[in-house]
Amino acid sequence: MSGLPFILTPTGRARLINPENTGTSGLTISHVGVSASDAGVVGGVLQGEIKRLDTFAGQVVADDTIHVTIRDDSADVYSLRAFALYFEDGTLMGWHAQPAVILEKSAQAMLLMSGDIQFQNLDVTTLIFGDSNWTNPVATTTVFGVLRLATNETALSGMSQVDAVTPAGLLHVLNS
Repeated sequence: MSGLPFILTPTGRARLINPENTGTSGLTISHVGVSASDAGVVGGVLQGEIKRLDTFAGQVVADDTIHVTIRDDSADVYSLRAFALYFEDGTLMGWHAQPAVILEKSAQAMLLMSGDIQFQNLDVTTLIFGDSNWTNPVATTTVFGVLRLATNETALSGMSQVDAVTPAGLLHVLNS
């Protein structure tokens, strides 16, 4: 499955690049806008924005990738078709929108969505996230996070860089 295309706004991209044009500025992402509209951004505004959440977390997980987890535990009801990230001064950094519903938010349910945003030709290691203290990224050799367990066949092949081997899987490999 391919990822969701995340579109940087021209202003957001310009703000990301540091004055020396050697990397990114140390900007803070402070809010996530959510929308039921699939119109995306028109005139620099996320169309149909329902609200801006500060209940999200983010973490740089690679030179070109950030992991973001969005949470809405309000009683609001909506169909999420679009979301946008905002810098602390209110500048719209970038967005994603699609016709199909990404998630349904009911009054009794918490919306919880995680994803990685990978930037092409842009080092984002200096990005900072607002008042966030929890994330759930994919685990790597340098980032604590969620991992997938290898099947015996995957462990035996030794080719996966993203699956973890259990003691039982290791025993299978050693016995083979």
